[in-house]
This record gives sequence, C-alpha cells and structure tokens, in this order.
Amino acid sequence: MKIALIIFPLHPSHGCILQTYALYYTLKKKGHDVTIVNRQWAAPSLLGYLKRIGKNMYLRLFHGYKGAIFYEGAYPKSNMVELNAFIEKYLKADTITVYNERALKELSHIHFDAYIVGSDQTWRPKYVPNIYNYYLNFIPSGNKVKRISYAASFGTEDWEYNQIQEDICRKLISKFSAISVREDSGIKICRDYFYVNAQLVVDPTLLLTLEEYKDLVNYTSVGSDNSLSCYLLDRTINKEDVIEYVSKVKGLIPVYVNTEMENSFAELSKQIAPSIETWIGGFIRAEFVVTDSFHAMLFSILFNKPFIVIGNRKRGITRFVSFLNSIGLEERLVSDISDITLELINKTVDWEFVNNQISSQRRKSINFLMDALK
Repeated sequence: MKIALIIFPLHPSHGCILQTYALYYTLKKKGHDVTIVNRQWAAPSLLGYLKRIGKNMYLRLFHGYKGAIFYEGAYPKSNMVELNAFIEKYLKADTITVYNERALKELSHIHFDAYIVGSDQTWRPKYVPNIYNYYLNFIPSGNKVKRISYAASFGTEDWEYNQIQEDICRKLISKFSAISVREDSGIKICRDYFYVNAQLVVDPTLLLTLEEYKDLVNYTSVGSDNSLSCYLLDRTINKEDVIEYVSKVKGLIPVYVNTEMENSFAELSKQIAPSIETWIGGFIRAEFVVTDSFHAMLFSILFNKPFIVIGNRKRGITRFVSFLNSIGLEERLVSDISDITLELINKTVDWEFVNNQISSQRRKSINFLMDALK
C-alpha cells in the first residue's frame, strides 16, 4: 500500500526523529511504500522572538531556569549536522518537505492509498500553527483514501481548542477510518468533543525492540559505562539538585546526554546536537538515568535502566502519567527533590513484568496499524 506519513516537523529533537524513524521503519517492514511528509512551519516573527526572550528572562529570575535566554528558534544548520546525518541515511530518500497548504494539496496527485497522522502532540493547537493540517483538511472531500491517526496526542487532559477549531476538527475527524491516540486521556477527549472512538497505542519509538535499536549504534564506542545519564530539556536549579542528590546516593558521575544547542552564547562545540547513535548509546551504557524528557524516559525503560523522570508540565505531563501507569512505574515520576527517597532511588524494578507489558502493548499497536490498513 502507498502511504503518506504526516509527521510533526523534523527538528533538533532526538525523540521526534526517532519516532518518525520507528513508525516509518515498522510500516516498511510490513511491505508498504511509505512517503514521509515533513510539514515545516514559517520562522517566528520578531515579536515572537521577543516574547520568547522575555519569557526565558522571567523563568530565569523567578523559577531557577538555567537554559538559554536568547533563543534561536530556527536552529543554525551547524547545530543539526549530526542529526542530519541520520536523517540523510535513513529517512531523506522517502521524505517530502512542504511549507504550506498548497503543497499539501498537491500530494493528492501522487495517489496515496492511505494518510497516517503520526505522532506526538500533532493535535495540540499551541504547538501547531495550522491544526487542521493534522486532521487532513487538504485531502479533497470526494477522495475515499484511508485516513488514520497513529498515537496522536493532545498533550494534555485539558481541552485547548476554541469553538471554531472544535467544530472544524470534529467534522474532519469523522472522515477517519481508524483513530488511535497515545494517552488514555485522548480517548476521553475524542469521545467527549469529537464523538468518535479512539484506541490507545504506544508511542512509535516502542514499536521497535531493543535489538533493533542496538543495530543502529556501535554502543561500545559511545556513552559512558556506570554513569548517571542526564537528559534535560529545561534546566533548572531544582532539576540540578535532583541530579546531584541521585549522583551522591548512587556514587555515579553525571554525564549530560544533550548539549546547549539553544544557547547561541555557548561554545560552538556545545551547540551541536549529539548524533542519534551517541544519544542512544548514552542510555544503553548508563547505570541510572535522570530526565525530564518523555522520549528519554521511554528509552531508559526500553533499555531496562532505573530512572527518575521529573515532570515537565509546560511541555505536557499527561503522556508521562498515562504510560507509567500502564506499566506500574508511576512512582518514578516526581515533581520536586522532596518527592525522591532513598527507597525510590535504590528500589529494584521488575523488568520482566515491564518488558512483558511493553511487548503486549507493542503487539496490540502493530495489530491496530495492520487492521487499519486492510
């Protein structure tokens, strides 16, 4: 089957790139002809930049934020060099990049059999300038092509659509032949606001196994043995305190997996995002992980590494809660250093149970995809 995969814009996010790769690779393994549609957005206006700078200054002054104040927004190509190498090798040959709705409408000339909206917070208006694109508004009304969502996320259990968005998206989603979401709260949102049924599936990164990820990386040459791997999207004093505390308790040296790619004043070498291989290796070889990232948490679990994840409310915490509850590890989500005990840090995880749960969820999720494409 010829499939168009409508994704969140590819940008300097290891999780974003890997979830695209995982869904693409899963569909290719099943014999499908897949085209990735990389929907890019226009760069922010000057006012948008100034608002971001003001927000970061406020966070630094009053909330212990330690990240960059001057935010580039559109990352320099040099920052992406390592990530682009992965995209070039595994994704570019089957990727179309589009910048406007007119280009999206021209996709109908390719005669796809199915369009899959996948994944991450593609259904969250605050993250998507034109939310209707991710409800496939560009497909001609008379086109009987299959419309499917895979692990789409609203990012929150709260309803963030205005009335116009709600009405238009309700009409568009009614044309979908199969709907799946990443969080259990998304099932309720679909039912209460769109009057449609949705199925819970795993994030695309979990569609692949540990062995398939190990095939991507020579993990003997990256990462650091017996380290405390740290991956923070938003550095704050509170999160640094958590890392210091866990480091002392476990007797491990903190190693930061990510860089300062948003900070234009950092050394150039520190602004370059690490390669996908290095990023994965940082988790494979770690002894323990501390993160505030959803995808870093998923890879810690996939590689059976004990971890603590610090709730990242501004980016959306519903996805953390939903998945951790499904595998019995909800206690490892904390919001403050006061939530962390010696018992939690030293507690042994029943990885056999966790792995069985993930295998079961992976199987159901792949079955959803295959049934939707019949």
